[in-house]
Amino acid sequence: MVGTGLLLAGVLACGGGEEPSGAAGPQVDLLSAVRALREGDLDAAMAGFNAGAAANPGSYDAAVGASYGAMLQGDLVRAEALLANAQPHAGPRAPDILLRRAMVAVRGGDMEAARAHAEASGLEAGRVLAAEAAMVEGDLGGAISLLSGLSQESGPHGDLARSYLALLQSDDPIESGLAECYALWAVGQRTSAVQAAEGLLLALPEEDAERDATLMLWAARAASEGAGDAAIGLLDSVKSAPAGQGWRIPATRAVAHCAQGDVAGCREGLAGLDGNAPADGLLYARVTAALQLGPEHKGEAVALLGERVSHATARAALRLGELDLAKRLAPEGLLQRTLFSR
Repeated sequence: MVGTGLLLAGVLACGGGEEPSGAAGPQVDLLSAVRALREGDLDAAMAGFNAGAAANPGSYDAAVGASYGAMLQGDLVRAEALLANAQPHAGPRAPDILLRRAMVAVRGGDMEAARAHAEASGLEAGRVLAAEAAMVEGDLGGAISLLSGLSQESGPHGDLARSYLALLQSDDPIESGLAECYALWAVGQRTSAVQAAEGLLLALPEEDAERDATLMLWAARAASEGAGDAAIGLLDSVKSAPAGQGWRIPATRAVAHCAQGDVAGCREGLAGLDGNAPADGLLYARVTAALQLGPEHKGEAVALLGERVSHATARAALRLGELDLAKRLAPEGLLQRTLFSR
């Protein structure tokens, strides 16, 4: 599913001073706000976007920037209001505004509004999001209707539509149930998705060609959501890992131990992966394990991050409350500049 990163991408693509056709009010120079955002000065950027939105509520660029800031602050009411005020003046970019309004609604758990805005956007990403919202609401027929036309299209959204339809239209109630679990995960209701999926997954027939890969996927998701017991139960049901993917089982098991607070089991499991797992896969496992240990085991969590410079390790360090470490681990770019502006 699309995420708030689309909002940020929209902000960075701002024209920086040219108002959308039909916008009312004074012209607002947003170039400095965009520049501040690119330089990592979030406070200055959002101050500029907020000033622009106050001076001209119909400005597409100002509304997108200010609404992104409001979302970061958890003020979803303001984020929605900013976008709604700009929509009548957005011209050909109105579908983008609608998709952003849908994402704000998703963040707030309002699936009815998310579906309405996403469907009204007419965008392929919006049709997928609308179908996911419909599934979360239990309207499987509505989801099938939304996905059917899209499934004829090429590209990633068409592929996703076909994957959903294959599950929804299956005669096996387990598969149609899993479609709803995937939708829950996509809209951010991840704990609910794991809880709903666990029983369905364990009931998958052993002759299902995708059974083991699906169990491993959801075991990793369960572990990342802190459901260590569920993750281990799913892993114990795997008969044979897909070729080249065997390392993922001990990696996920180690993360599950972290989720259970078993620091020794977690550390030993990850140590056993050295030289036996792809570098990127091991990095992801270490970051996820560190986040599961959390502030309660900060020393052990920080040790798992090591000194590997990456966006993932830097963000994990920040979530653990280690700003200096996050600065050291952040690669050159927007994240690093944002951290050093604090």
